[in-house]
Amino acid sequence: MRKLILLPLIIVGGTLLAQESPTPSLTVPQSPEAPAVRKHRFSGGTGIEGRVQQEVNPQITEAKALPHFFAQYRYDSFGLALEGNNQERSSSSGALKVKSRTINLGLWGRYEFLKPLRWSPFLALGVGSYFDTVTSRYADEMDERSGRRDFFGLGGGVSTALWDHLLLEAEMRAALIQDRKDIAYSGILRIGFVL
Repeated sequence: MRKLILLPLIIVGGTLLAQESPTPSLTVPQSPEAPAVRKHRFSGGTGIEGRVQQEVNPQITEAKALPHFFAQYRYDSFGLALEGNNQERSSSSGALKVKSRTINLGLWGRYEFLKPLRWSPFLALGVGSYFDTVTSRYADEMDERSGRRDFFGLGGGVSTALWDHLLLEAEMRAALIQDRKDIAYSGILRIGFVL
C-alpha cells in the first residue's frame, strides 16, 4: 500500500520539479545578418597616366607621365567613368615659339568580374576626344590653330577599395586615335574616394 501512495507522490513531485527548473532548450545560434551590399557607388579622384606613342616623326617614340582625373558611377559590377587630363608643351628656336595644349576627355564603361570593392579584375571600353590647340609666335605675329581627334580604346586592370572607401586601381589601355596609324598604349594608377 505504501508503494501505491509513494508512486503517485514521486510522479507528482518529479513533475513539479521539472516545472520549477526547466531544462534548457537546444537552440541553434543564428549568425548575425550580413550588412546589405550597396549597389550604387560614386567615386572620384586623381592618378597618373604613363603613355607611350609615336610623335610626328615615326622613328621617335616618346613616353609621357600625365596627371589624370576621374569621376565614376557604379551599379553592382557595371561602371561608367568620365576621365580627363591636360598636357602642355612649348618649344622655341630663335624668334619662333610654339606652344601646344591637349585636353583629353573620355567616357569609359567597365565590368568587374568579382565582388565589387574587393580585388577584382575588370575590362573597359571607352570613347572620347583629344582637343588640340597650337599657338605659334614669330616676332610680332601669332597664329593659333585648334582641332579635335577622336579615339576608341580597350583596357583591363584591377580595382579595390580599402576600408570600403579608399579606391586603388591599376589599368593598362590601348587606343586607336584619329589621324594616327600607331596604337597608343598607356598605363594608369588611380587613387580616389568611394562615397
